[in-house]
Amino acid sequence: KHHALVVSSHPSLSPLAAFSGEMWVQAKADLASSSTAYLLDKKYASHTDYQWVLQAPEKSGARRMVLNLGFGQDSESFATEPMTFAPGEWHHVAFTYDGAGTVKFYRDGSVAGVIVRPDGYILTNHHVVDGAEQVNVELTDGRSFKAKVVGSDQPSDLAVLKIEGANLQTL
Repeated sequence: KHHALVVSSHPSLSPLAAFSGEMWVQAKADLASSSTAYLLDKKYASHTDYQWVLQAPEKSGARRMVLNLGFGQDSESFATEPMTFAPGEWHHVAFTYDGAGTVKFYRDGSVAGVIVRPDGYILTNHHVVDGAEQVNVELTDGRSFKAKVVGSDQPSDLAVLKIEGANLQTL
């Protein structure tokens, strides 16, 4: 059965500055065989609309949350690392957009991948690194690093990574 909230289009539904979105989601068993799952969709067809989706699953079954934002003349997409959504489990998911080009995604109150010390220690979620043979970290400034998993704890869904780099901005 399809579940949706439908509202009429209105200019105030196309924010021009900072805004956020959040919701509780519970995956159903058929999500595993579904392609893209639409969380929020303002009929993303032009550079003035927006869309928040769970992309089609990767081979592992994990999905990325993707936010597509239109800015009038162009659009930009932002994505998380792959994460799993087990059937029957509730998750609080959210995003923030600062109005200046930075998007942060949250799942169950945790930011996915935050540099917490300038010497390269990163706090992320266990489910992001669980089973990974190699972990790569991409910063908002475009730099990429191979990361070492320093520690990971499944019950708390927390993990600590370490990267080697200069001028690392902390939260």
